[in-house]
Amino acid sequence: MKKHKGFVLIPILIITTISAMLAFSQLSDNRLQERVAGNQQKEISARLAAEKGIFKAFNDIKVQSDLGQTNDQIISALIDSGKVDLSARESYSFPSDNNGASPEATIITLVSKGEFSGATAYLKAVIKIIDGPSGLGKTVSYCSIYYYYPQQDTAVAALDSGYSEYCGEISPFKSYAAISGDYITIAANSTVNGDLAAQGYVTIGANSVVHNIYAGAAVTTGDGSIVENTFSGDATTIAANAIAQNIYAGAAITVGADGDVQAVYAGAAITLGANASTNGVLAEDANSDDYVEAGDIHNAGNMTDMMALIVDTQSALFALEPSPENGPLPTTMGTRMLAPGVWEGSALSITASSTITFDADVSTDNEDHVWVINLSDALTVGASTNFEIIGLDDTDTATIIWNVGAALTMGAGTSFRGTAFVVGPITAATSSVSCGNLYARGLISIGSIGVDSAGNAVTCENYDAVFTYLGALN
Repeated sequence: MKKHKGFVLIPILIITTISAMLAFSQLSDNRLQERVAGNQQKEISARLAAEKGIFKAFNDIKVQSDLGQTNDQIISALIDSGKVDLSARESYSFPSDNNGASPEATIITLVSKGEFSGATAYLKAVIKIIDGPSGLGKTVSYCSIYYYYPQQDTAVAALDSGYSEYCGEISPFKSYAAISGDYITIAANSTVNGDLAAQGYVTIGANSVVHNIYAGAAVTTGDGSIVENTFSGDATTIAANAIAQNIYAGAAITVGADGDVQAVYAGAAITLGANASTNGVLAEDANSDDYVEAGDIHNAGNMTDMMALIVDTQSALFALEPSPENGPLPTTMGTRMLAPGVWEGSALSITASSTITFDADVSTDNEDHVWVINLSDALTVGASTNFEIIGLDDTDTATIIWNVGAALTMGAGTSFRGTAFVVGPITAATSSVSCGNLYARGLISIGSIGVDSAGNAVTCENYDAVFTYLGALN
């Protein structure tokens, strides 16, 4: 498995480069239905088949463009290849009405149809050509990837308007729901709509759903959990009835009974439990720098760089001047409205069952509303506290950043909102984050990230805006 220099995609980790995380969020309800219907394995396998089609197409684009083929010729060849059987039950194809090149010949859209034992999934990839006035040039990158599920051919027929906005520079924070300088634990029955990275170990509770994982130490997933690719400096253990994509471990790999993984690379022994399955052994270790693209964390060096960026970001946030009209925050706060701007305080305790409302009504006509809450000490959020935003028009964005100088602690049933940079640990195993991300120098213990208190997918006003703001800040 050779990595092509200049490519943003590598043929081991297709979902890492997702620019629109809502795509994965929209699958949470479907995953629950799969469990109830007993078709989970078929649907996951159909998605994997669709991914294999995109990998094949991406490689064809590179090879054929070097031979002077045009975009249309390459796409026609993919369509004409028809259904490609990967096994008696697994196949992919490229529907003729869903693939095409933009007039300016710098954007092509590919839709791969994956099938497995009657289950169908569609994967749409928008690919941008970075250089080269003719053909596909030499440098290619994925700009956005969408899953469409289940069988909805019409859903992928047209290229979304405004697709070019997905082709910007990737924020190093953007794909990570949580980053810890210590360890991360995700509670059972949780959904995390993003990647995880920790300098220590990462543990995923039973029946939880997570994107990609990096751990400087061990990775452990619970019974019935679903994870994507895992990268660990130590051993990786996939529990019974759990599903994972590729595994890259610095030590041994163990897959529990009836577990299913796509492929593995192990620094020591590989042990499969009863009825556990894997597609094979990988020849190369993707933890090395040769396989790391911008924004990825695959090894200790990447993790060190990311922790340094978190420190720098917190320093830049603390250096912001507070908005004079806002005044300092009290040490204890109940239900309250907060206007946009920079707020500051020392230690802050929010009483249980409070509602914190971020109110854009009192702002100016600016559509990009920003709240930065700088606290020199700890933030403690009482049980069943709710955070909400009001006063936004359809085109408005909302960036909420909590910059905490010590620990962040959340009580049971709290649904947090905002991107938190925390000097100490984040302790919130019985809480969730509806819209936002957690970046801590200490440990992180949390439930779901990117869903509401009922476990439903959330559309967040601040998703892209916060990363644009942080990019300008640094």
